[in-house]
Amino acid sequence: MRTRLLSGLTIGAAIALAFTGRGVTAQRQPGAPNTQSGIDLDAMNKTANACTDFYQFACGGWVTSHPLPADRASYGRFTEVDDRNNEVLRDILEKAAASGADADARKSADYYASCIDEKRIDTRAMTPLSADLARIASVTTRARLASVISALHAKGVPVFFGFGSSPDFKDASKVIAAADQGGLGLPDRDYYVKDDEHSRKLRVDYVTHVQRMLRLSGLSAVASTAGAQAVMRIETAMAKSALDRVSRREPSKVYHKMMLGEVREVTPIFDWAVYLRDLQAPSFTDMRPSTRS
Repeated sequence: MRTRLLSGLTIGAAIALAFTGRGVTAQRQPGAPNTQSGIDLDAMNKTANACTDFYQFACGGWVTSHPLPADRASYGRFTEVDDRNNEVLRDILEKAAASGADADARKSADYYASCIDEKRIDTRAMTPLSADLARIASVTTRARLASVISALHAKGVPVFFGFGSSPDFKDASKVIAAADQGGLGLPDRDYYVKDDEHSRKLRVDYVTHVQRMLRLSGLSAVASTAGAQAVMRIETAMAKSALDRVSRREPSKVYHKMMLGEVREVTPIFDWAVYLRDLQAPSFTDMRPSTRS
């Protein structure tokens, strides 16, 4: 049994390493035998006991030779692939910026150039955000709040919750509207509710970060401090009502299909009519909220 298990794991590892290894198979003529492996044996740690720590056996060599970069929270083989893809994309965009490129390629190059023009970005300061900040400051009614959330969602800013379309979990022939929990600045709801020392420190650091961002936006020290504390209060309240990661893995816990009229009944504080109108959402009757109190 142990031999079969180890054999199965070794085959699985070989397949995975073949897809992610750095080994390069040279081009060969049709019909010629392939004599070069795509598996990077240097990624393995052959001194480790595969039966005790298979991950260290399969990947220990790579982990040792690739310490976590100071600017990354995580790093892995697929990060290398992503970095390589970004290098290729940058080369394409820089070539598109050269004279002679077609109009569509030039548009992409111009967009990229505007994103990396730090000098102009710094010169414009908060000007590009002024319209959105003024829109947020104009919120005095529930209807206005719904309208502002709609405008921000249309720009890809996931405030308060997420909204879009999704296959009906119980009828694959249908695509229905779906609303999901969201709006948190920290990666997960547990960051807000755990009471261990590390989590408490992260929350303090997060408030400091938000305060700094508000200060850079032009608010006074007093206003930015109060704003950061308000952000934490609001996000903590949303986190406490959110499902944790484990619960979200159970399909039945994120499937609460109901009619749009029912959604309005259980969320009377939110003006769905204004939100959907301003979002220019198509007409629909069914909706799947991911949570329901």
